[in-house]
Amino acid sequence: GASQRHKHLQLVPLPLTPELPAVPISPLFPSGGAATDIGSIASLPFKHAFCCLPAGVWEEPFSAAELTFQLYQKMLAHCGIESMQQEGRLLQSAPYNLLLHRRWMLLVARSGEHWEGISVNALGYAGSLFVRNQDELQQVLETGPMQLLRAVSLPTPPSD
Repeated sequence: GASQRHKHLQLVPLPLTPELPAVPISPLFPSGGAATDIGSIASLPFKHAFCCLPAGVWEEPFSAAELTFQLYQKMLAHCGIESMQQEGRLLQSAPYNLLLHRRWMLLVARSGEHWEGISVNALGYAGSLFVRNQDELQQVLETGPMQLLRAVSLPTPPSD
């Protein structure tokens, strides 16, 4: 992520809220894409990589781990995030968030941790933004969640 210099993991039970889809941003994702093809979603206005996972992938944990790691590496490359050696450790060259769902993976290249004082973590890209008070909620509502996410992400590269 953009806020921590180390990797950390958040496990989130779904649905985030019973009134919305399990992952609120998932209606923007393609439903019939070929499994394991790395691409982008036109409606997301920031640099990212997306892929669907094959049905039944989680039935074999070791092969699932191998496949998701390979896809993760391809997604980093798709976003132009390279691996580099630093003090004997392999690190990525830029901050990013990775969301892993049973059916898909989304990697977003980050440019910042905050927008107007509001901290944005990986769950923001799932459709869950956290505010501390009514004023911050009003700021998010006036700007729009997608514009907020755009502000803390690397921009989408221009199309050819």
